[in-house]
Amino acid sequence: MKKVVLILVVILTLMGVNACKKEKPIAKGFHSNKNTVLFGCEGNFTWGNASIGVYFSASDSAWNDAYFGINQEKLGDVLQSMHQINDRIFLVMNNSNKIVVCTSDDLSKVTEIGGLQSPRYIVDAMNGSYYISDLYANAVTIIDAKSYTIKGTMPCVGWSESMIYANGKVYIANMKSNFLYVANTGSNSITDSIDIGYGTSSMVKDKNNRLWISTPASSASGILASLLCLDIEGAHPTIRQRFDFTSGAPKSLQVNSLGDQLIFLNGDVYAMSISDSSLPSIPVVSVGGANIYCVAVNPLNDAIYVADAKDYVQRGTVSVYSWSGVLQHHFVTGIIPSSFLFFH
Repeated sequence: MKKVVLILVVILTLMGVNACKKEKPIAKGFHSNKNTVLFGCEGNFTWGNASIGVYFSASDSAWNDAYFGINQEKLGDVLQSMHQINDRIFLVMNNSNKIVVCTSDDLSKVTEIGGLQSPRYIVDAMNGSYYISDLYANAVTIIDAKSYTIKGTMPCVGWSESMIYANGKVYIANMKSNFLYVANTGSNSITDSIDIGYGTSSMVKDKNNRLWISTPASSASGILASLLCLDIEGAHPTIRQRFDFTSGAPKSLQVNSLGDQLIFLNGDVYAMSISDSSLPSIPVVSVGGANIYCVAVNPLNDAIYVADAKDYVQRGTVSVYSWSGVLQHHFVTGIIPSSFLFFH
């Protein structure tokens, strides 16, 4: 009987000790290098479930919701875009009316840029200022690059979208205009524009310092979707080439590491050389019935990252292909994967 009592006491004692123990946290961390890729998930509008994950290409593993794991706070509502400028990462939160600033080394939050209406993209104007495009503000906001405070605005009627710095100027796309706008970074003002079609969505710069621009169709105006190449070396940008689409429209325009090949979405994923005289007819990646939301090219190895948003409610996925279209990796993401950031 004494033995039974002693055994019970030991068991109860061990149970009490174990009950007091806390679960060991899962060891996770992020330190940027060429083998890490940030993937941004837009999240559902008004749900506040945007997220940032990390894909570790060397081990073919993904850490979802890494921003929350590192900073112990939610990111906000609708992640529109991600940008690295020097040693900072800028997370543009469209419906939270802010930009979250983090360290590029380990994704630790530094500060927030507030007072914005509906921010879309950010670019370094190389003059001590950053420019922020906006959906509703009818202006591009100018931010001091050191204090992250608003210095002023540039009037820009309509939905300003993606931006590129080149030749001492910033080129500003507009989703509700026929024009691509040119900002003089010396005066922080829009000083030029060029009629390119309607609703410029994405832009890249090739190895020849030319801009490639994708535009959707406008049935009301009888305008076809197009892919354009612009010369920007002169005083005024000029259209060098124009490829019109008889069906669909190019989206999510990207460029490879050498700047001589383009990638874009038009149902499937297509690739073309900047020297081609016609649009490609055979896709490099056929996506079947997938709901592809965006594509991106890793400048380290030209791997093509293809994001599937599924039904916009369940978690999405990313498939990684070689430039020749061979599937290499596949991983699960958060809700609506929509952007990538590569370190190199």
